[in-house]
Amino acid sequence: MMAFLVRFLVLGAVVGAGGFWLISSWERADSQPSPATNASARRPEPSLTIPFRASGRVGSSEFALTKDGEQAVAVFSPFLPRDDRAFLTAASAVVSSGFGATLHVDGARPVGAEVVVDGADGRRYYLFPIKQDTGEIHSIRVRRE
Repeated sequence: MMAFLVRFLVLGAVVGAGGFWLISSWERADSQPSPATNASARRPEPSLTIPFRASGRVGSSEFALTKDGEQAVAVFSPFLPRDDRAFLTAASAVVSSGFGATLHVDGARPVGAEVVVDGADGRRYYLFPIKQDTGEIHSIRVRRE
């Protein structure tokens, strides 16, 4: 079955005694444009990176993790309770799933809205809890340096 593509190119408009006439052209879909047109119409292919995805469980909450480079985001369902220990336990599970590292949660220290934790791999992890108005944590963003 031949597929036809109608390209509506307005080449001009003719005003006649009977009204307004439109002149257009029709082209077949399988017709090839000239090489000069084809070369100028090419766009560079965007580089596509597929983020790492994983899931896990912390207590009664499950999380879905998406990691792209040195950052990861975990979304929890149901939300984590408003508790520092629950947050650090969940963040440790997220870092373990996403980066394969263990956190030293005893040395966790708040810096602004983030919590900075050193990992057993010698790298530093910045944890940012994203909270509901009730204080429950629905997501954790992790950045590794």
